[in-house]
Amino acid sequence: MMKLMITLLLATTLNGCATAMNDYEQGLQWVETADARADARAALEKNDFRLMAVASRSTVIPGIDPARARQYELHCGVIFMPGVGDTVRSKEQLRLMKKAYEYAGQYNEIVKQRCLP
Repeated sequence: MMKLMITLLLATTLNGCATAMNDYEQGLQWVETADARADARAALEKNDFRLMAVASRSTVIPGIDPARARQYELHCGVIFMPGVGDTVRSKEQLRLMKKAYEYAGQYNEIVKQRCLP
């Protein structure tokens, strides 16, 4: 009986972890259909010059020289990408995060032309 209870407890715990990892991946699904160029043009039409950034131990702005990132952040502002951070829990999440970084780099390349510190 004790073995059955332990087995059920482990199965429930592992199932909970799998669901949590799927939640992280689902938080990045937006990047699968995102169009960085169209999104950047739409933002500029609204005079929104904020750059896409990643919330990690420090603010990371893909496509911006790290030495100038703080200047851009203060002058233009930033938008933190949903679902992107500095913790990776699965290969699929890593793939989606890489895609999000590419998206942000393309987006920022366009927007930074209109917002120079």
